[in-house]
Amino acid sequence: MLRNNNQAAVSRIYHRMLKQNKVRNVIVILAIVLTTFMFTAVFTLGFSIAKNLNQMQLRLQGTRSSIYMEHPSEGQINDIKSCPSLFAAGIQIDAQTVSTESGKYSYLLQYDDDTEFNENLKPAITDINGSYPKEENEIMLTKQMLDNMGITSPKVGQNVTLVMDGERKNFVLSGWYTGFAKSSVCLVSKKYVDSQGIDMQKDGRVSISAKEGKGDKLQDELEKNVTLRQDQKFEVKYDVQSENGSNRVFIAISIGIIALMILLSGYLLIYNVMYISVTKDIRFYGMLKTIGATMSQIQKIVKKQALYLACIGIPIGVLLGTAVSFGVVPLAMNMLSVDREAALSSAVSFNPGIYVFSVVFAFATVFISARKPAKYAGKISAIDAMKYAGNISGTRYKSTSGGRP
Repeated sequence: MLRNNNQAAVSRIYHRMLKQNKVRNVIVILAIVLTTFMFTAVFTLGFSIAKNLNQMQLRLQGTRSSIYMEHPSEGQINDIKSCPSLFAAGIQIDAQTVSTESGKYSYLLQYDDDTEFNENLKPAITDINGSYPKEENEIMLTKQMLDNMGITSPKVGQNVTLVMDGERKNFVLSGWYTGFAKSSVCLVSKKYVDSQGIDMQKDGRVSISAKEGKGDKLQDELEKNVTLRQDQKFEVKYDVQSENGSNRVFIAISIGIIALMILLSGYLLIYNVMYISVTKDIRFYGMLKTIGATMSQIQKIVKKQALYLACIGIPIGVLLGTAVSFGVVPLAMNMLSVDREAALSSAVSFNPGIYVFSVVFAFATVFISARKPAKYAGKISAIDAMKYAGNISGTRYKSTSGGRP
């Protein structure tokens, strides 16, 4: 059997049909744009909500740390750092208690090493101004502490007066930040605690955080790897990050259900437009068969039109979905942030996966929608196509006049 090699003719027919069905093309493109727009907006909203909720929980906790051990030795710290499930192990050293000049508020002077500040504390705070204290007389406060002192417009380098043991003591403000958990800790430098004769084993603790989802495993590793003295124990506090996995599963399931609904709606809309277009041109497809077009070639003509229109509609839908997300995500975050002040961020989170999922789902919707109309156009015989008179279901009507006029 000789192979029918008329691909050039098929390509010309495909382009001419696109030019002749301008109204159909506009409707299909609009349907694809709407479908892709919904996919992009929903995926962006879901990803942003999941990330911002996790960030809010961490901010309200005040730190990534959830496990503490008092008066650690260097050997114990090394054993802790050898645990595979460990995220970070920082050092906190308590110094003196101070108060504001009014005596209304009391705070604890505390030193955090680089690991504690950068890995455990910094992810839970925002609006960091200045830097961590380095000199003996420097101090870092929260914005709320400054407000309590009546300092509404702080500046790096300005003097801050606190009361210690009944005497006023001046510090130099090295920086400040916004905290969301109730905290009474003022951060001081290593030079300060050294000048006071305070060290880690006497007044310090190790602050331990686990990798996400590995809190329980880290506890087991600590119990196995670290030898404790009789006066020591691991103090385990509730870790909000343990909820992140369940929150993400819930959000993923919700977004998946919505995505399936969008896919079904987009399928019905695109399918109906394509099917009506095919039935309108069914006699033309029949004529193609009479001149040697195969079933696969006719199906290719229909599918190529749908994919061509998808290449136009999908990028537009992605861009519109991205643009609208800048308004939808903050609105959704504001609705969820009642009584939580600014702990819940309204930031829009973008990820390459969002666009990959949006494009894949949109192309899948178009491909599935065009499959049945293409199959219908390819299967109909030339004789049936010439007899076709607009009855989509294929039901034949018998003449009551017996063929007489």
